[in-house]
Amino acid sequence: MKKILLINPPYTTFFDSKHFSISRPNKDGITTSIPHGLACLAGFLRGKNIAVRCLDLEVIPMSLEGILDLIKSENYEIVGFTSTTPLISTAIKIAQYLKENTSSILVLGGVHASA
Repeated sequence: MKKILLINPPYTTFFDSKHFSISRPNKDGITTSIPHGLACLAGFLRGKNIAVRCLDLEVIPMSLEGILDLIKSENYEIVGFTSTTPLISTAIKIAQYLKENTSSILVLGGVHASA
């Protein structure tokens, strides 16, 4: 059975606390955007008995090497990324690193890729 890893790149590499200080004055400026698209895709794949895991790098920060270690240790054959416009450069950076260091199939989705 194929194993799929879906990655939500971190927003905090693009945004900083200044972006959120007005709308969230009592917060430290860290925000999360729930990856609804990845969750829907994961639900669909699980319904087809495909092993899938979502990795939200905003919630669980991980280095490029850490992502690579996870892919290799769990034998993920396909790695998908979401890409809203603020996340596209980070998604590409992660994908380029993985392309050079793993044989997994890489897929870019989300609104930026669709546009």
